[in-house]
Amino acid sequence: MADTHPKKPTYLTELGNSQEICFEQLGDLSDLKNAISNKEKALELTEDRHSEKSSCLSNLGMTQQALYKCVCDLSDLENAILNEEKAVELTDDKCSNKLMYLPDLGISQGLRFEHFSDSFDLEDAISNADKAVQLTDDEHLSKPRHLVNLGSQHHRQFQYLGNMSNLDQAIFWLEKAVNVTDDGHPKKPERLLKLGDGQNAHFKHLGDMSDLIDDAHPSKPSYLSHLEQTKLSFMPWYCPADSF
Repeated sequence: MADTHPKKPTYLTELGNSQEICFEQLGDLSDLKNAISNKEKALELTEDRHSEKSSCLSNLGMTQQALYKCVCDLSDLENAILNEEKAVELTDDKCSNKLMYLPDLGISQGLRFEHFSDSFDLEDAISNADKAVQLTDDEHLSKPRHLVNLGSQHHRQFQYLGNMSNLDQAIFWLEKAVNVTDDGHPKKPERLLKLGDGQNAHFKHLGDMSDLIDDAHPSKPSYLSHLEQTKLSFMPWYCPADSF
């Protein structure tokens, strides 16, 4: 098919997506590298004003992020961030796709922070995660995922700076994520554990473990409820004593 064919970029992207799925199943890096090559070609053939330009950029960026996670070549991560930033810039806040592009960019920025410990990357990651939360309606299916991402980024900043306000924010957003996730959702156990990690860090940092067992503590009912839900999620056979 000639490069001038209007469907060529779409077919290249779909081929790249299939190759990425093949990599996920078989673990052959050549599939992932071929996916990037085809997505780069698709991007090259897509005009800047084309409605699919931002989608091509984000798609390519996510695949480059996946390659970085495998081989830890910083050039892959830098390219991912560059393409994901362009995707965000080209997308209007009213476009639903922006809700995907912002968290993906934030994840890449968080990965770069882990390598360089540059606080600007972490601040940008939090900013993008926060914007995704603000732009997402409460009823949207992706809202819990965005809340988890924002809470996790704040927790990461707490681990870096030791600032309690970041940990408080992490717990606040993770608790919201847990509360809007149905008990039968497959991600509920993971989100409960993330919240538990934040709460555990909170008590350890304050050095007052009596708060954890004090019946008068205002958050005690919430903490016990989350603990119970985690038990139920991970142990289908678990049965509270008072249920007999």
